[in-house]
Amino acid sequence: MGVFACLVRRSKDSWTVFLVLIICASFFFWNYSAIPSGTKEVPLVVSPLSIDTRQVQSGVSHPKEDQTPGVDTHDEPAEVVGSIDNEEADSGARGKEVQEKDKEEKEETPAAKAPKDMPAPVTTPAPLKSVPPPKTGVPCPVRQSCEPQQFSYFVQSGQGINQGPIICYNNELVMGAGLKDKTWNRGANIVVIHPDFKTVMDRKSFDLYDSVDNCMEMAKYLSTYVPFKAQILLASFDDMSANLCKSVRTLLNQYGSSIIKDLKFRENYVLVGEKGLPGNFGFEKREPLNNKEWPIGPVNVSGCASHPISPKYVDVDIIKGYHLENCGVQKCGYDEIEIHIATMGSGLRVPKLCIGSTYIFYPGYKGSRGFNVVELDPISKTIVNTAEYDTYQVESSRLEIFLENVQDKNFLIVIVADDGSTSLKKHARELLKTFGFNGDVITMRTALYFVGRRGMKTTPIQRVSQPDDPKTWPPAINERFCLPTELTEATEQQMSNKARTDFCAKHDSFADFCFVHHKTEPLIAASKLDSYEEIKEVFEVPILVLGGVNNIAMSHTLQSLIKQPGLNKKMVFVAYSTMFGDDYKPFIDLFEFRHIEIKPISKYVQFLSLAFEKFWELNPTATHCIVIDDEIVAKTGFLWYMGHALKAMAKDSSIGAASGWNPQGFAGIASDPSAVHVLSQFAGQAFLIPKTFYIDEIKGKETKCCNQRSIQQWFQSGTSRQYKYIVPEISRAGYFSPTAYSAQTQPLSDLAMSMPRTAASLNLTNVPLVMETVFDFDTIVTNNLKDAYFTTEHDMSICKTRKEPGAAKLLTPFLPSDKKHVAVVYSQSKEDDHSALKPLYSCFGLMYMDGYSPFGMYNGVTMLTLERKRVYLVSTSSQFYKKTIQSMHPYIISF
Repeated sequence: MGVFACLVRRSKDSWTVFLVLIICASFFFWNYSAIPSGTKEVPLVVSPLSIDTRQVQSGVSHPKEDQTPGVDTHDEPAEVVGSIDNEEADSGARGKEVQEKDKEEKEETPAAKAPKDMPAPVTTPAPLKSVPPPKTGVPCPVRQSCEPQQFSYFVQSGQGINQGPIICYNNELVMGAGLKDKTWNRGANIVVIHPDFKTVMDRKSFDLYDSVDNCMEMAKYLSTYVPFKAQILLASFDDMSANLCKSVRTLLNQYGSSIIKDLKFRENYVLVGEKGLPGNFGFEKREPLNNKEWPIGPVNVSGCASHPISPKYVDVDIIKGYHLENCGVQKCGYDEIEIHIATMGSGLRVPKLCIGSTYIFYPGYKGSRGFNVVELDPISKTIVNTAEYDTYQVESSRLEIFLENVQDKNFLIVIVADDGSTSLKKHARELLKTFGFNGDVITMRTALYFVGRRGMKTTPIQRVSQPDDPKTWPPAINERFCLPTELTEATEQQMSNKARTDFCAKHDSFADFCFVHHKTEPLIAASKLDSYEEIKEVFEVPILVLGGVNNIAMSHTLQSLIKQPGLNKKMVFVAYSTMFGDDYKPFIDLFEFRHIEIKPISKYVQFLSLAFEKFWELNPTATHCIVIDDEIVAKTGFLWYMGHALKAMAKDSSIGAASGWNPQGFAGIASDPSAVHVLSQFAGQAFLIPKTFYIDEIKGKETKCCNQRSIQQWFQSGTSRQYKYIVPEISRAGYFSPTAYSAQTQPLSDLAMSMPRTAASLNLTNVPLVMETVFDFDTIVTNNLKDAYFTTEHDMSICKTRKEPGAAKLLTPFLPSDKKHVAVVYSQSKEDDHSALKPLYSCFGLMYMDGYSPFGMYNGVTMLTLERKRVYLVSTSSQFYKKTIQSMHPYIISF
């Protein structure tokens, strides 16, 4: 342009000036017309306050000014390059030191270099099917620079009723203002990304302000239409909470959301999730309304993520040093250990091993080519010893010494990376066989891992990956799973379970059930023990399982039942709603259980009513039934306890129900496996009831007695007569995982699982139960109170000066050794006013929640155990105090 200006200034010829001007105009017109038409037509509706303008200009995320480049300040998966808004801008790019470390990890050591004639890896693309992606041609107003195996996303909610949402995928606007087709609407706006073809497969809007029917349609859409591992990009507009039903809140939790449960009227919300992703691993944001004037500003997330975000568990790397919460696994049960194992041929010469939440082996930290071994105590879940042996270069004598010294009771975890066969001696291979693994399968560049115990013939937890040729690398092993603390011998059927394998090949919605270690586990009912002959009547009691939207939880429930000794499979009936797809029926058939189909309904109480109705139609002569609520599993000794409870009901008709779950069964205050307690409140979760109880208290009264989950206390308005409800001190049922419950029961379930519960690793298969105590419980409590030690003001000062839960345990060394019972008397002005009990429950490590009757109480008395002493918390309004204690003038604590 400077040249043209110079020519104009120096030219004295008017024709020359005219020609120069014509050339300039043509130049401008040519450049302007080269800009895509879609670009100049897109109105930029993104709020300037919600996006870092530096990111818009450069196309990449930038850290805040006060952040150190390359340091991730968020607990998010490492694949995410950036997750932005104006208040919490992520660094979005890995720092130089992180990149250099990655480069070093990929470089080969001289001893490990591949032969020169080794061919490069070849990737064969899967055959594509026709999936019509809606190519809009409109660029996204916020562009991202991502790695080749990642996709970029920008998702922004609407603002008020005038500014619509924006959803971008791979730097293309796929839904929102700026497109000719208006696919977005009030409510929830969703874009679905195909898991295989990585293209937009659908765009859908659900007006959740208009009707709850739309929410049920959305539940069906998320549960049946969206494929497993498909990503969804979701943005709210105007309001999406007015009719946001519990089913959708629960389902979105299975797409990675953890905050959807908190969404309120006209709050803005966005989510980038994936079907099968554990809660808290999606990329989401919520803009609370609080006391702000509506409309509030939009909220957005943007960045890069992998395809898929998670193969089963989230494929994250170490986030904080060498610590990763639960190893990236959705929290396992108390009788399981979280594990992450990775050993790959070409790119990872040192393996990864995470146990619990700590990485034992990790590239650049610890680990070796060859054998990487850990001795693990499964009871305490502690690591006894670790070692690394490079059996590619050095002979295996030291490995043999390690194997010979592993204690019989402990687990041996072995990972072989790169190559471990070259210098592996025969004696070492023979020693591996004593831990249940055939060492003869280890050849050049075999990648493998196994978990075994001395004396096993074949361990069920093993994985071997062989290369097609010694000059190539084997397929990668990269798995996260829950390791049971009890290893059983692998059977022939277990190693080749065809029915289960065939099911998993056809149905991908039961990801946990079909995980690599799980899909070969047997589905054979445990044999009845000789001792179970005394409770043989319980095997003819029909069992009703209430299935919900969480198929992972249902798979754990059914598997826990089939492990009960002597279970009669034909007496198990699983109720489920057909709105959640066609997979449930063949899944239930795998267990040889019977199924009860319920038509699509929107409320839990309707599902419960229909399930009971059909259940009794199928069991017209049954006198009792066992009910297991959604997301609950049977623990060891469940049927043993129920069998003895059935006998107790035959002797005492005032027992209304026997629950296998003790709401106050926390570790440290519940320790007697033989004890059975009586409560005034129905405990629920997994329970035995007589048919007469169902007819008198439930049938036709469901909306009054039972319109929510049983943990939320059925019969709050009372029953037609007074009943006793019995529970074991140590629970025989509970949630399959400390975090595996739906948003429907939060925050009560959060509280119930906030502290460890007793019995995770106890064998309660046939522990003797002192069931006789339930027949004359009042007399036993009265006699124990007469002989009890009454706490003093000095004793109870600990509950006033120390605020941490469970502080009362510090009192136990000072209690008199000759007293088996301890009584704590607290002031209560009215029988229905339990406010004084809240700080006292906290002091003794018990759960309490406003709006609910005190859990674990019987006629004004709460029982627990501290260091083998029975402790009674006695209210001054209870009959036990008025008739037995008042005349003793004990110290009365008040808050």
